[in-house]
Amino acid sequence: MFKHFIITRFNLRTTYWDKTKNNEDVLTNEWQQHRLEVFRQYCFPSIKNQVNQNFIWLVYFDTKSPDFIMKDIEKMKSEYKNFQPRFLSEMELIKEEMKTDMKKHFEKDTEFVISSRLDSDDALHRDFIHAVQNRFAKQETCIVDPEVGICLQTEPYFLISKYKTTYSPFVSLIESTENFKTVFSRIHNQWAGVCEVEKITGSILWLQLIHGKNLLNHMNADKFIYSKNILTEFGIDSKEIYPGTAYSLKVFYLNSVLLLKKMLRRFKW
Repeated sequence: MFKHFIITRFNLRTTYWDKTKNNEDVLTNEWQQHRLEVFRQYCFPSIKNQVNQNFIWLVYFDTKSPDFIMKDIEKMKSEYKNFQPRFLSEMELIKEEMKTDMKKHFEKDTEFVISSRLDSDDALHRDFIHAVQNRFAKQETCIVDPEVGICLQTEPYFLISKYKTTYSPFVSLIESTENFKTVFSRIHNQWAGVCEVEKITGSILWLQLIHGKNLLNHMNADKFIYSKNILTEFGIDSKEIYPGTAYSLKVFYLNSVLLLKKMLRRFKW
């Protein structure tokens, strides 16, 4: 009936991103080593951890990736069959190439396709795929928008927050296989008002990682979270993460500040 694909871009070359938010060069060996470590610690285990494994994960790498990445790609292929690496010489080729790659997995009865975005330094909750597919109802064109997730800051200090937003980088697109375009046919925040939308509210379904080598991301919060245990729901080994001895006190302080700001906005003349 449908085929579901997660689409991830790893280290593709592009003209619009040559510096991190800290003004460091991207695609250097150091940058790619860091990206691979983040991918291995957060992104990769979160996909292996999905309760529903009825999907294919297309991950796009640069054709000139360094040897240490190429070797690890082979390891990941052997560790997880849903992981399907693909290679491109530049980012601009991805829209058409991904459609070609997706069609190769279509069967005679494949009438619909679901494509889900995932950045290589982010992660998905174990129920993400299940929640998205639960919204499938043979829609010709429909965005599935999981509104609630967590932000995990790893530097300059550890912090977890719960955050609700719309049309985030975690949207999925349900569409007919006839002339399908994929979720990457538009920037994630440009889907508003374009087609039918199925919103998923309440459940935490995604994790956005905040670190020094992001392009734009910064910490967002509706509420800061005391325990790191929620990370296990993303397949992440929380034992490797040490928040620091004063973490609970810091969270109490930050939540108090958020509450005060909300009160001031409510009583603002």
